[in-house]
Amino acid sequence: MDTVYRKTKMGVRNEPDGFGLVEVIIGAAALALLIVVVMNALSSSLVLSQNSLRRTQAAYLLEEGVEAVRVMRDSSWNSSLGSLTASTTYYFMFFNNTWQATSTNIMVDNLFERKFVLSNVYRDSNKDIAPAGTLDNNTKLVTVSVAWRDERGTTTQTMAAYLTNLFGN
Repeated sequence: MDTVYRKTKMGVRNEPDGFGLVEVIIGAAALALLIVVVMNALSSSLVLSQNSLRRTQAAYLLEEGVEAVRVMRDSSWNSSLGSLTASTTYYFMFFNNTWQATSTNIMVDNLFERKFVLSNVYRDSNKDIAPAGTLDNNTKLVTVSVAWRDERGTTTQTMAAYLTNLFGN
């Protein structure tokens, strides 16, 4: 291999032919790697943004679900919540300008499954809520859950609240 001598400000330097080609290849590889990293970051950002949107929508649906059960309670405890079976899964239906419980799954936006379960509440001798004791027919524990599927599987969020028969109806 012939050696090329080039004159620089500091003196004469010898450099083999083709060294500039290696620099171009390394630079192109570094640029390609940078493009791949940036594209991957953009893709991950889009997925995270989509997941954030779904979680926010689910949070609003949870809050609306708890409020819907409160509206059912306020309309008539005996004919709405009092008549529902504990530990049974119910879904929300908005019919005739009021919320109702149904056993038919009604998907929200063809994406979210929203349901609720009522649980019996027991009180101890001090009238505090306890895992066992005297059944309180005027208090229920409602657990609302919202589930949706994405590319990683099913995600579920839940919210629970105690409801009491405020109006005695």
